[in-house]
Amino acid sequence: MQPAASMGVLLVLQSRQPEVVMASTRVVNSALITLLVVVTSACGTTESEHRMGASNGMPSFPNETVSDLVSYADVVVVATVTAEREGSSDVDPGDGNRYVGRVLTFRVDYRVWSAKGAPQPGADFELTTFGWDQRKGGAKKRRLLTDVIWYEKGQQYVIPLSRYEDGSLAIPSVDSIVPVSRTAVFGSGEKWTAATPALAALAFKTPAELTRTLSVARPDPLAAKYHDLNPGLRWRKVVEERASTTSAQAPSR
Repeated sequence: MQPAASMGVLLVLQSRQPEVVMASTRVVNSALITLLVVVTSACGTTESEHRMGASNGMPSFPNETVSDLVSYADVVVVATVTAEREGSSDVDPGDGNRYVGRVLTFRVDYRVWSAKGAPQPGADFELTTFGWDQRKGGAKKRRLLTDVIWYEKGQQYVIPLSRYEDGSLAIPSVDSIVPVSRTAVFGSGEKWTAATPALAALAFKTPAELTRTLSVARPDPLAAKYHDLNPGLRWRKVVEERASTTSAQAPSR
């Protein structure tokens, strides 16, 4: 378990070289999720973004077990939500109702596990996620979504990150984030529950417990061969190699 390095956070109007950049877009329950993380070093002069898409409804790699996690993630951190603000908004021209995005600032508290040669995460990042619906002339109300965490200020979350070809780190799937607190809820207000054994193994754990759990897990040897690829391509290579092996071993007719 290692505390995060001390590094500066990139704000919208700043111009610094990002060290860790993440963006992910996927569709869950017919609603669009956009995640954007930019973590910077204290120097540099340019901004850049790395964007990747996930498929509709299903992750692009296995995420059932802790072995899957250490096969397709390269770093796991514990991070606290330290601030929130309104993001961009969209107005329905028909009824005048408005959707308001939500931008969260996370402080990286601990790096609890990392693969050999993985990049070092920075200290802070921003994440743009679901926010609020607002009827014309009315108050904002939380967008009610099932199976999507509602992130709370002051709460900690376990966040796996995957390495991409440009050296950046990214959250590979919105479903891979799990809470430390047992009071966590989905956007619908229902109590958070783990969707897979891997998520259950990470939820509600201390940093030391997370490090122990992840350190004893063994990655898929085939996935390890392609550690320099992003998780989606890594999984594709594993599938192709297994299919090729199965075909070669099949008896001829």
